[in-house]
Amino acid sequence: MPGNVTLSGDGGAAIRLPLVNGSATFNLPLLPLLPVGPHSLSANFVAQGTFAGSSNTGTLIVNPAVLTVTASSASMPFGGPVPTINATITGFVNGETAALLTTQPTCSTTATTTSPVGSYPSSCTGAAAANYTFTYVNGTVTVGGLTLTITASSAPIGYGSAVPGVTPSYAGFVPGDSAANLSTQPTCVVLALPANHPAGTYTTQCSGASSPNYTIVYVSGTLTITPAPLTITANNATRAWRTANPAFTVSYSGFLNGDTPASLTGALACTTTAVFTSSPGSYPITCSGLTSTNYTITYVPGVLTITGPVLRLAPATLTFTSALNVTSASQPVTVSNVGTAPLTITSINFGGANPGRFGQANNCPIGAPGLPAGASCTVNVTFTPNNNATRTATLRVNVAAPATSGTVALTGTTTRPTVTVSPASIAFGTQAVNTTSPPQTVTVTNTSTVPLIINSVTMGGANPNRFGQTNNCPIGGAGLTAGANCTVSVTFSPTRTGARSATLTIRDNAANSPQTVGLTGTGQ
Repeated sequence: MPGNVTLSGDGGAAIRLPLVNGSATFNLPLLPLLPVGPHSLSANFVAQGTFAGSSNTGTLIVNPAVLTVTASSASMPFGGPVPTINATITGFVNGETAALLTTQPTCSTTATTTSPVGSYPSSCTGAAAANYTFTYVNGTVTVGGLTLTITASSAPIGYGSAVPGVTPSYAGFVPGDSAANLSTQPTCVVLALPANHPAGTYTTQCSGASSPNYTIVYVSGTLTITPAPLTITANNATRAWRTANPAFTVSYSGFLNGDTPASLTGALACTTTAVFTSSPGSYPITCSGLTSTNYTITYVPGVLTITGPVLRLAPATLTFTSALNVTSASQPVTVSNVGTAPLTITSINFGGANPGRFGQANNCPIGAPGLPAGASCTVNVTFTPNNNATRTATLRVNVAAPATSGTVALTGTTTRPTVTVSPASIAFGTQAVNTTSPPQTVTVTNTSTVPLIINSVTMGGANPNRFGQTNNCPIGGAGLTAGANCTVSVTFSPTRTGARSATLTIRDNAANSPQTVGLTGTGQ
């Protein structure tokens, strides 16, 4: 039967609904928005026709909506900074947003800067808002491993030295970590190193280290074994003159690791410059031909001595200085037999450009039985210049085979003295005719280191007969010695009135010869 029902709630206006068949259907969207919780309802039926009016009550419960709070996921390197965790909130209804939350969620992760490589949860909590309940969904923070570089040590050593242990060095540890934090320590070795450790270049390498927090990269090193020094010395040898050279031998110094000459490659060859006819004396023995990767080889020459007489002259040159026509002091040349048999000297003479300017005297035995082995004699050489030119010659000591003759180069130069004559002039003044003036002295001084040979002291000029001289100077002979002097006494004897002049002239072997003294006087 038709009628009307009036619906009213505990917070809103009444709604009149038509009643069709005695029952009432309530659609909630027709109600105003209600907060979460129980709400009372009442229904009133207005009497119509044969139906009496009635009323009743009920309860409407509004449940909260569900919000899902999801923690963000992130990644970080081992030892690196911890990422910030953020929240994503879903499930809002009726156009609402996170702005209505009374408490924002707090988000974090269990990962720290020291967390090993792995996965760690991120989570949020603590959010609050009216009319909502919260469901929390965790995220994941992934800690990734770092690269750790392990480098094998390098070293240079010499062949035969102990091989050093290979050690690792590390690059990439985070602060606070060290090799002690590795799960397994590396093992380091030299690869493919033969037992006798020959010279060469070898790879050093490390392996076997492990760590959950690092990706390990290995870098090889180098062991360099350098060749050791080896000295091969030719042994000295001796043979007689005009015999074959002996077989040469050598000595070794520097073998290591039990090596012997058999450890070397190549063929040893030793030679000398001496041939069958070589004169007695000393000749080098040189060797070569052996090689080795383990050794740097140095060859030391030896000496082949061919026995027999050997002439040696000392010095090889002589230099003389002397005054003109004066024989110099002698200089010795030592003639030695440094061989092993008597030395036969056949002659001693001069050759070269000016042999006549040199002289010699000696105590050497000429002919048999000769100069004994190890003995010596002396040739004393002199020089006598006859002009001012340089003179050269050669002293020749001639010997019989198998020895070889020798020479000494000779050079001689003429040393000219220096001289002073004082005074340079003498004025006698007036002198009575046919009388002789008192004498006046002229001093001649040898200012050099060699004798001054005075050839003459004479008068010349316009009136040489009006002047006279006497002197104590040595004329010729050994001359006036170095640093010495002599005097000339000069007088004036006029035979008539008037001025007279003359020149006192001294001739000698000095460079400025002749020296002159001007003489003047007046007769009255």
